[in-house]
Amino acid sequence: MHFNRTTLLCGVALAAASLVGFGAARAAPAPKSGGEGDEGAAVGEVLVTARKREERLRDVPVAASVIDVENLQARGGVSDVQTLLSTVPGLRYFNTSTPANSEISLRGAGTSRGTSAEAAVGLYRNGAYIGGGGNLGGRNFSTADLFDIGRVEVLRGTQGALYGRNAVGGSINIISAIPTQTFSGFADLKYGFENDRAQLQLVANVPLSDSVAIRLGANGVTQKKGFFYAPFVGQYHDDEESSLLRAQIRYDKNDLVINLLLENQVASTPGLFYTFAIQPNVAAGYPLGLFGKKYESDWNTPPGAKQNVANVNLAVSYDMGWASVDSTSMYRRRKSQSSFDGDATNPVAAAFQRARGNQLLLTDTNAGTVNNNLAETLYQDVHLTGAEVNGFTWLAGFELLQIKQHQTSTTNRTPTVANRSIGNFTPTFATIRSAGVYGSVGYQVTEQLNLEAEGRYSKDKREIQTNRFDRSTNLPVTTGAKLITSAASSPDAAIFNLTAGYKPTSLWLLYGKVGTGVRSGGFNTNAGDPRQPVAIPPAFGDEKSITYEIGAKGNVTPNIYVTAAAYRTNIKDFLVQQDNGCLATNPVCPVSSTSFLINGGRAEINGIEADVVMRFQVFDGPLRISANGARQKGKVVAGRFKGATTPQTPTWNGSFNIDYRRPLAAGFRGFGNVTYSFQEGGIQEIEQVPKLHDSYSMDARVGIENGSIELALYATNLTDYDYIIFETETVRRWNQPRLVGAQVRYKW
Repeated sequence: MHFNRTTLLCGVALAAASLVGFGAARAAPAPKSGGEGDEGAAVGEVLVTARKREERLRDVPVAASVIDVENLQARGGVSDVQTLLSTVPGLRYFNTSTPANSEISLRGAGTSRGTSAEAAVGLYRNGAYIGGGGNLGGRNFSTADLFDIGRVEVLRGTQGALYGRNAVGGSINIISAIPTQTFSGFADLKYGFENDRAQLQLVANVPLSDSVAIRLGANGVTQKKGFFYAPFVGQYHDDEESSLLRAQIRYDKNDLVINLLLENQVASTPGLFYTFAIQPNVAAGYPLGLFGKKYESDWNTPPGAKQNVANVNLAVSYDMGWASVDSTSMYRRRKSQSSFDGDATNPVAAAFQRARGNQLLLTDTNAGTVNNNLAETLYQDVHLTGAEVNGFTWLAGFELLQIKQHQTSTTNRTPTVANRSIGNFTPTFATIRSAGVYGSVGYQVTEQLNLEAEGRYSKDKREIQTNRFDRSTNLPVTTGAKLITSAASSPDAAIFNLTAGYKPTSLWLLYGKVGTGVRSGGFNTNAGDPRQPVAIPPAFGDEKSITYEIGAKGNVTPNIYVTAAAYRTNIKDFLVQQDNGCLATNPVCPVSSTSFLINGGRAEINGIEADVVMRFQVFDGPLRISANGARQKGKVVAGRFKGATTPQTPTWNGSFNIDYRRPLAAGFRGFGNVTYSFQEGGIQEIEQVPKLHDSYSMDARVGIENGSIELALYATNLTDYDYIIFETETVRRWNQPRLVGAQVRYKW
């Protein structure tokens, strides 16, 4: 049945392509401009900065997905990362139920929930690296990054030579809308009925002179209700309250462009959610089993998450004729907090279970954890891009990165006669300093054939200090699991990328590439419970990979643009996540498990991807259809896990989006937009259990507009399909049910 769903998706895409091909001769060409109010850039003509210089998408020998402002507006804007990236082939969003520590992976480049590892995907905002800094926000984008987007560039496949840090599976660059020389703006109000969620966005773009413009924006969210509830403390897990202010000023004159962005976000975001799901097990003391309600927890530790982000980004570009120089400077301060119940129950619920006959091995129902993280990032990139001379192009640059992190994990417990402590707190101080030089050389061998070589050398310095103290006495804790009191490492890496591109016609590009990548190692800062069956090692080394890829992109007709790619990635010192063996059903260690990373040998991941974008006229209205699919398979080929399927690598994923607009009466236009995405197959953990649960989601939006005012109704998870997003032997998390809402947008 799973394969049939995928086949159906591909069949729909091919049928639509055939229809467009039949009607292409009478289809109106798409406009070339990309401003508000038109239908966007022609298919394949959108400009991207994939190779750190502006080029047409069709000319770049990279598997890329571009989410433009037209697509974002047609979908009503986005308020979460999963929705934003749901149409990217080969991408998995590991939803932990809170954006504070959810994660993104591409082409099987793995996730690392609950650990201090950095992402396997390069996360960028306006060209500056924003990943790193622990498991609270370091492997995901923040709410601020999703506001007033100009476009999103997703580069699939290793990008380490030019983008450097952790771009093993690819890189994602969210580019904010910039000030322009047009007086414009919008006010956007959305309201979700089921969760009482209101979001208001305001943006004003004002030219101050022929060379200076400003863009001001504000975003506010209030949500008092939710779908996931903790009745014992009377609080929703997914309530939300946030505010964001942004200001930009741009100077553009005489080949000099300067853009300064300032913003500040204060946010209470959805928190972690999970409930018990224990099968009947007499030996473990649960003869009746224990299953919590799907959308209700028994927590007595108040859930929640917070994320405050301050961001300063300065971009400077100057064209000297023979070369242009580009500088990107950023300071980012991210303060995060996450609270969760370590035992997932309360005294009343525990007493009820024991009365039923379940032994309930948990001895303390007041166990809880609060993690606080402060990460400060300084980033600087400067590069020169040379003008083409006799077929040669070149680029040379350097990059500096510093991430300072202060994290404190505070645990709660019930004091006893034997141990009067109310818990511990563990402060951790970590610093990452990285410096790199990179460059590229390209040569146009013939009119059709282009060769390019890219390379980077980087040097890191990582330091960490930590200790554990008793909350009652503030004295160091000398018993229990050992900690890394101090550690340091200084790895270096040389990365390359070689590409050959061949154009049989002006509308088609065939390419082949080979490239290497490095995912940074680090330290397992959480040493776990002293009773844990599996010891946690203090550190893990860099993961190194080499990828081979071939691809093609081009136009079947002027209004049908397709891309396809096939790849193989060989990984050395594959980073594998494990748990320490603690479980609610484990009599030796009946508490929540602790996750950690090790280097698990060598692995191999293979995959194919294809997508198509089509535009044509139907009944005097523009119709845009996009569809994509990806198949991937990963195996551990050497080491202690030899023969295992690589975790967090769905066998299939894909999406289908259709947007249609047509004139009505009295100057109004009607519109409809539907996005369907799916994921099938794969394993969640390296132990090969449990399996990843298949997921299918459909979002829809319909409404009318008259040029200035837009009214719409929308629904996420329209079919109300429910599935498990995460599970272990004892706990589960579920996806969000259907949400219906209304939207009003006024633009000028």
